[in-house]
Amino acid sequence: MLAGAPGTAAAAAAASVLALEGGEHALAWGVALYVICAATWTLADAVGARLVFRGKLPSVPWRPNLMFNVYATPRRNLLDRVSRRMAAARVGNDATTKHRHRHRAFATVVGNCPFAHVGGAALARAALDRQPVKSPLYRAFEAFAGVGIFTAEGDDWAAKRSEVLGAFATAGLEPLAAASTSAAAGLTAEIDAQLAAATRGKEATREGSTVDDAEKGEGGRGGGGRGGDGNGLEVDMLPRLQRATLRATFEYLAGVDLPTAAAADGGDASRPRRPAGVWEDEYLAAATDLRALIPARARSVWMLSDWAYALSPVGRLERARIREARRLPELALRAAVPGSPLDHLRRGPAHSRRRRGWSGSIFSRFWGSSRRAGLGSRDPLLDEATTLLFAGHDTQSATLSWALLRLAGDPVAQRELRASLTDDPAAMESLGTSGKSVAKKTNVQPAWWRTSAGAPVLEACLRETLRLHPVAPFVARKLTSDAVVASGAGDDDDGGALTLPAGSAAGVWLHAVHRDPTVWVDPDSFVPSRWLVADSNAGKPAGSEDSIRSQGSNTPGVRVLFKGAGFMPFATGPRACVGQHLAWVYMRVVLARLVCAYEVRLAGGEGEGDALTPSVGFTVTPANAARVRLAPVGG
Repeated sequence: MLAGAPGTAAAAAAASVLALEGGEHALAWGVALYVICAATWTLADAVGARLVFRGKLPSVPWRPNLMFNVYATPRRNLLDRVSRRMAAARVGNDATTKHRHRHRAFATVVGNCPFAHVGGAALARAALDRQPVKSPLYRAFEAFAGVGIFTAEGDDWAAKRSEVLGAFATAGLEPLAAASTSAAAGLTAEIDAQLAAATRGKEATREGSTVDDAEKGEGGRGGGGRGGDGNGLEVDMLPRLQRATLRATFEYLAGVDLPTAAAADGGDASRPRRPAGVWEDEYLAAATDLRALIPARARSVWMLSDWAYALSPVGRLERARIREARRLPELALRAAVPGSPLDHLRRGPAHSRRRRGWSGSIFSRFWGSSRRAGLGSRDPLLDEATTLLFAGHDTQSATLSWALLRLAGDPVAQRELRASLTDDPAAMESLGTSGKSVAKKTNVQPAWWRTSAGAPVLEACLRETLRLHPVAPFVARKLTSDAVVASGAGDDDDGGALTLPAGSAAGVWLHAVHRDPTVWVDPDSFVPSRWLVADSNAGKPAGSEDSIRSQGSNTPGVRVLFKGAGFMPFATGPRACVGQHLAWVYMRVVLARLVCAYEVRLAGGEGEGDALTPSVGFTVTPANAARVRLAPVGG
């Protein structure tokens, strides 16, 4: 069956021929026959798809949402609803309910595609291992980022993946560590200035002076801070972390910081110069809307018609935001210096060929094809820059926001993390919390921002945050081969194999996988210590092979556990995140700096449950913008 713009063109041509040859009577019969054939084909596909998982998984109907605008605040907690369905207790003894309990999965039919929603660790790994195909499940993201490494398929994807990994390897991790340290220092400097302003405001008030909100600190949620009351300052950390992470990601990819790139760019009538803050504001505003738009469309009635979506209010908003969000990657490409990852990609054959397909046709320009959003011919290098910039800033800032909220709700874990860092001057210097740039520390070994073994308590807090709050919670694959869970892999004594057949789709809910009770003890609790174990090699003679393997930890006698098969915050298999080693570097540096600088507490009047309410979009961020109360350590 032909679909989209090509199918429409073919149908229009056929109708024209019928009208010319046989008149209106033949045209009416032709249209009726076309509708009957299309309906019969679709119905047969839907029935066949429903039978695929019959008797294997419980089935639920697919109810697309009606989306006429983008909701700033989630009306319902999608992750909780999915988790409750995954964890539903077995009722009765029939095969369907047994499998529901055993494999933490349920089935639905999306259009005419059989779709398994997976929340069990064993089944999730089977669905992701050796499954390299995403298309057409990520078409909504393709409208924004084109055909970069995230959405490309086949040989095109393999070539781009190789070039991206080569770019990261050539640039190395040192420039990222330096950019991360600089971004973290800038973030803490801004917060320190606001804390100082709040303190001056309180002192002036005590002396009887009238001080407005601006002097107390940037008031209100939009400004990101609220005057202190002697116990610190309330701050929305999510937008601050997004800005800091964007700066670090831009600097690493382009090899030059954003203010320098902005100052050197433009300067004529065709492209006037803009301050770095304007670039940041435009990009972050557009990315925030797209974070909600992209997955919302995939769950809405608009996924059924590119034409209708393009003419809808949200379709028009999406196209405007895409244009805005792609301007900063364009700046990064213009500013990229030799030796930077973007410069490396510019020289690679997979990213140097411009492509034109239906995206450049009159159909997609008018109707806004979801594949290209009506943007005409696409530059694969710009697509990749857009993908890497968005993935880098969005996921890491969200993870750090969740980490601060979790530590704010667990003062004991926060004190233990701070002590593990501040009690070791070498760790402070290696992680950039001593005020020195890591780029200049060639004599500090090991570099604890580089390895998980260096600061095990810091690593445990980050891992536990990613376990409870995987910020990209949904991973989908089109299965090219059967995904099989062998007998005994479930949580019932009688085992039971399950096969997700090739041709079906699997959607893995990492939020549920990371709380699978067959893998995790007390799965809903924040317990960083679950990642730590006593190091049996701590007392071995220096220089022995076992002693050498345990060196490099700033917490003697403690090491980090192997991540295990049930932990996959960056997905797993051939399409796992290629930048995950970069994310770890940035998150270690920034979280260490923030925890060493500030006592973090939950905002006044807000319980931990309220603070942890998620806003679910393409990534999952705190609905309260990670509002916490910060006070200087020792202040």
